[in-house]
Amino acid sequence: MFKKLLKRDLKYLTSVWWILAVVTLVANLIGAISVRIASSQTTPFFLLDLTSLGIFVAIGTMIALVVLSIVRVIRRFSQNLFSDEGYLTFLIPVKRKTLYYSKLLAGCLLFLFDAVVLTICLTFYVIIEQNGSAFFGSAMSVIVTLLTFNASVSVYQIIIAAINFFLMILALVTFIYYTRTVHALRIRNSGAKKVAGIIIGVVIGVDLLSSIILTNIFSFDLSVMDMLEKMPVGRRMFYQVLSSLSSTAVLATIFGLCYARTLYLIENKLNLS
Repeated sequence: MFKKLLKRDLKYLTSVWWILAVVTLVANLIGAISVRIASSQTTPFFLLDLTSLGIFVAIGTMIALVVLSIVRVIRRFSQNLFSDEGYLTFLIPVKRKTLYYSKLLAGCLLFLFDAVVLTICLTFYVIIEQNGSAFFGSAMSVIVTLLTFNASVSVYQIIIAAINFFLMILALVTFIYYTRTVHALRIRNSGAKKVAGIIIGVVIGVDLLSSIILTNIFSFDLSVMDMLEKMPVGRRMFYQVLSSLSSTAVLATIFGLCYARTLYLIENKLNLS
């Protein structure tokens, strides 16, 4: 039954999404070509306006894709559980937490699809700007640098970065579901807005601090590499571990609190009568 629920949720979420995803890919391919044309010194003046328009549309489609995903996730969760449709949903012979798990997984998968599409779009710009062969050459040099600089630290940082990425998606979806549940059940004085502001502020602050002071896996500045290489091994490992795990701890806290609270409210505070 869980698979059927998940299939229905994904079908709803992606019914319009895939059309915009295709448009986003095409628009950013055109946008990447526009950037290449605009960077040429021999480009006619009248083409510059067209290339600027192409870049603007490409960026707009990427933003629209993410916004659409957020709206679809909110709408599916709210309508399927807290509107008139919810009476039919809760007639399905499954536990309430199964309904929640289905929507949680479907929402996370949709944002993963977003990440894949946006990654492909950004790759268009790099490949076309660097003429393909230069891109793959520079990509290989980065991989070699990671593997030869400090293999254990590099692999560790990549694993933590991947964990943080998935935790970020989980935290985003569970936070959306928590706020919608509080709103739907009309729980007064819950402090949801204050909690939201504190959580967002902490996440942004910790990530900025980690990126600027402690460095992270996405920093390939040579001066930073030289600085780390001159550090004692113990101190270098401490900085890199602290940089990675600080974000992990914050995201895991957001996910855990929002997940547990939402599940509790759905199972104990939702009165169908």
